[in-house]
Amino acid sequence: NSVAIVESPAGQDRLFYITTVLSNVLRKNSAQDHRDLARAVQGMLLSAHPAKPLAAGERPPALTFGDGFVGYQSERDELQLAVDTQEVLLDLGYDIGEMDGLIGPKTRGAIQDFQREQGLPASGQPSQSLVTQMRKVAEAKGLARPTAPGATGQ
Repeated sequence: NSVAIVESPAGQDRLFYITTVLSNVLRKNSAQDHRDLARAVQGMLLSAHPAKPLAAGERPPALTFGDGFVGYQSERDELQLAVDTQEVLLDLGYDIGEMDGLIGPKTRGAIQDFQREQGLPASGQPSQSLVTQMRKVAEAKGLARPTAPGATGQ
């Protein structure tokens, strides 16, 4: 039996490295030892990467292994999220630099500015729930783009 500790560096959306801790280092190999190891690993992971609740249907961006895996997010999904994020930020008057479908420093800075103004933690990370929230703010200010026909599901 083994336990894999998965870590990714801050700001990355791909796995960086995997360190495997073999559970056979536990001399007694008891259920209590396994629980202790699991709690220690969980504590290390949570202290380094605090959990954030996800909106319904939102996928965690750090889990992008490939088709068929939980948390899979295709490059097309990532591009669409970036485009949607940049469009709404532009509607709200933020400087994102060039509209290129890439989440670069200016887009991250604009996201952080929006998050601060809304009283949110300023992570600078795009997400579908953030895009939804930005769209609501844009609509409330009368700045929203017209919705494409059929986009509302009616």
